[in-house]
Amino acid sequence: LDYQNEITPTTTFAENKYALWAKLGNNAQTYTVNHVKVAIHPWPYYGNLNGDGFARRFRPGDHFDLIVYGVKANGNFVTTENDEGETIAKSITYKMADYPIGGSLIMPTGWTNIAINFGEPIKYLVFQMFSTDNSEQLGPNTAVYFCLRDIVMQ
Repeated sequence: LDYQNEITPTTTFAENKYALWAKLGNNAQTYTVNHVKVAIHPWPYYGNLNGDGFARRFRPGDHFDLIVYGVKANGNFVTTENDEGETIAKSITYKMADYPIGGSLIMPTGWTNIAINFGEPIKYLVFQMFSTDNSEQLGPNTAVYFCLRDIVMQ
């Protein structure tokens, strides 16, 4: 996660504030996104599998997530309520890699469609990544790369 630019219900998006974002269209129009097509990048794939000198090899209980947020035309992140009734930034999480306890490492290597439904038209998609191989001061040790092929919107 981006520890310097946390996303909260009151966060306002700016293009110079976040590194991983996609602007939908080239004007003020907003869009409904149906899905995005993503794949794990080779660097985190092999780092999760074998370690890479900075990140350690994944072990049971580890996961590597892609988190997607929607931004409205006014720059506010789309929000929702959690189970406790608190307003939070609405997000969609996709596990790029998952090593369940008692299981084996799961890392799809092909393209995967992630359904996107923010319940309202948006102007931007903002992406963050989270890894359980993490430093409190520096964030993920896992290389935070992914591949994006399609954004299907209307």
